[in-house]
Amino acid sequence: MPSSRPWEKYGSWCMAYKSDIVFLDLPMQPILVVGSAKAAMELLEKRAGIWSDRVPSIIIELMNWDFNLALIPYGNKWRIHRRMFHQEFHTSIVKKYWPVQLDYARMFLSLILKSPADTRKHVRQMITGLIFYITYGKRVSGMNDEAVVVAQIALEGLSKGAVPGFSWLDYFPLARHIPSWFPGTSSRKLAEKYLPYVRDMKDKPYDEVKANLDKGIAPPSLAASLIEKNRKYSGTDEEGVYDEASRNVAGLAYAAGADTTNSSCESFLLAMALFPEVQKRAQAELDRVVGPHRLPDFDDFDNLPYIRAMVMETSRWLPDVWGILHNPEDYPEPERFWPDRFIGADGEIDPTVRDPTTIAFGFGRRLCVGRPFSNNTLAIFIASILHVFDISAGVDDSGKPVELSAEYIGGLIAGPRDVPTGLKPRSEAAKALISNFRMSSLAADSASFKKGLNRADYSSWHAQPPPLQPQASGSEATNGESSKKKKRSKQSMYVVYSQPADTGTGQNLNTQLLYAVTHLKSTGNPVRLQDLAIITSTPLDTDKTLLERFKAHDRVLHDPKTDLYSYRHDFNVRNKAALLTEIQRQTRNGGGLSVRTLKESWKEAPQAIEELEKEGDVFVTRTTKDGQLRMVFWNEIKPDEENGGKQVEKEFLDLWHSLEVPNDVDLLKSLANEGLQATAAESLAPKGPFGKKKGKKSAPRQRQVRITNVHLKGQIDLSKDYVAPGK
Repeated sequence: MPSSRPWEKYGSWCMAYKSDIVFLDLPMQPILVVGSAKAAMELLEKRAGIWSDRVPSIIIELMNWDFNLALIPYGNKWRIHRRMFHQEFHTSIVKKYWPVQLDYARMFLSLILKSPADTRKHVRQMITGLIFYITYGKRVSGMNDEAVVVAQIALEGLSKGAVPGFSWLDYFPLARHIPSWFPGTSSRKLAEKYLPYVRDMKDKPYDEVKANLDKGIAPPSLAASLIEKNRKYSGTDEEGVYDEASRNVAGLAYAAGADTTNSSCESFLLAMALFPEVQKRAQAELDRVVGPHRLPDFDDFDNLPYIRAMVMETSRWLPDVWGILHNPEDYPEPERFWPDRFIGADGEIDPTVRDPTTIAFGFGRRLCVGRPFSNNTLAIFIASILHVFDISAGVDDSGKPVELSAEYIGGLIAGPRDVPTGLKPRSEAAKALISNFRMSSLAADSASFKKGLNRADYSSWHAQPPPLQPQASGSEATNGESSKKKKRSKQSMYVVYSQPADTGTGQNLNTQLLYAVTHLKSTGNPVRLQDLAIITSTPLDTDKTLLERFKAHDRVLHDPKTDLYSYRHDFNVRNKAALLTEIQRQTRNGGGLSVRTLKESWKEAPQAIEELEKEGDVFVTRTTKDGQLRMVFWNEIKPDEENGGKQVEKEFLDLWHSLEVPNDVDLLKSLANEGLQATAAESLAPKGPFGKKKGKKSAPRQRQVRITNVHLKGQIDLSKDYVAPGK
């Protein structure tokens, strides 16, 4: 078995045998090589129930790396870890990390400006600092920080031990009991070398956060959030289980994100030096959308399709899933870094081209949960550096241009051998943007991060029914009965019934269907079937009847090419122009649009409507109590016909704005002078002394209403048509 760059050998076997699947009948550990996306989807997603397990690795267990989610055998332990990790990193919650990701991306720009020759070191420092701060609320002092050094050594052990075929212990498990001093036990010695580092990486920072929480001085962090959620298990049999799971998930957050995201950032820099024409096109888009006076933000990405395509192409270009993402049938010229392959004729992302991020992060129930966070980190890194820097290979000590290679080196997580060092500010204005940036203070960071944590819904995925209380007897039961009815027990207030499978309820097919569709609606993005099944704890991927009803649901959209599911909203709007077009269409049909419904289809709709209102394109109605948007209408009466508005004469506009709107008292007097009465002031007919006759139901009384415009009398000629001729 190849221990270096095994993906290339696997790919050559598939090509040699002209098969998507190659079976290696190795002694004691057969291997199945999957060489195409179609075969991977068929086995790992559609048949996830039988293809989601893991063979235990003895060398990994001896290193104490068996808490890694990717290596835990499929079962209850894996489910607990997976849900806990997903709760902190799913698509709708990773926005809380945006302020910190922005800070570290911009800190990277400052470091590059000072010493571009240390590009590789700065990338590592940015990713390491970002993940440590998010996970433990701790700012590391640099790559020589003790916590960083310990973590890097621990990851080195994982990178070596997790490569298939690395250790003979995986083929002869009983040999694990041979003492390390015995000849031929180099694997045991290697495991003993890395064991203390793995333990310290996982335990030391977590225990520090736990101690600081008890003192009330712990900053917001992923570890602090997990610890707080687990307090409800205090004193129960499950306390140890969930504390260990939280400890593992926190440790895994660094292990899963540090090397992989670092490798992606380095790969992108290498691609920019090798393919400068791509760099120029991306910079042109940034100049057009962001402009020269500020740095990119996450809110810009809706208008940066080429940058989003670069994130996709970076995941495809030099991935671990090498053979599938270098298939020329799916991606022509696979060795070329070419984001244009994902751009359609309209300049937006082409949905007919398979998104490589749905492959590079794994399949089925083993799909990496940290994908949204990783993609966001890579996206803001790409946008930030291209906006202010030109990237080239650089020069060596003799002043000659460096020749870069696309060769990858490494074990489990490979990275590019070469990283460019020729990074120069694009202009003096770009240099000023970097120089004027100052790393936001820890207090500001913590406040923003804490605000995001407070907004998140931290309902437990593993809530259990409240334990049965001992039955009281005699007078004690009688005296306590009324108080129990009046006051709910304090313990039951902390029980959250959020998952049907966790509470012993929700086994009905309709309940499971409703839960799956409701969650799909809340995601806002296309998701995989297996993710829905895991998140909702429903047998969506194994129960054929449930799956058929789910697919047939009128609100569920399925893309057979990507095998992703999305929610069918009432309106398909994703920008302000499309929103205005929809408002115009609805207004022409004689009505307005509910802002709430629009927001469900596009979360940014209320903000866009506010902008359209300021620009005079729409009218809105608001709630009386708090002034929130309710309905929106197109303003079709405009001074020009640029957007199809109806032109009216200037005389009418002047009259309209000069009208004096009477107050309530003056309006009643005006009505009285005309011999009229307000509709609300109804005359009350005297009732008979004996009231209504029993047994007879009076017919509904018809109101006599006259619509009047008496307050306009003498101000506007209501018989005149003020619409411009021919309109």
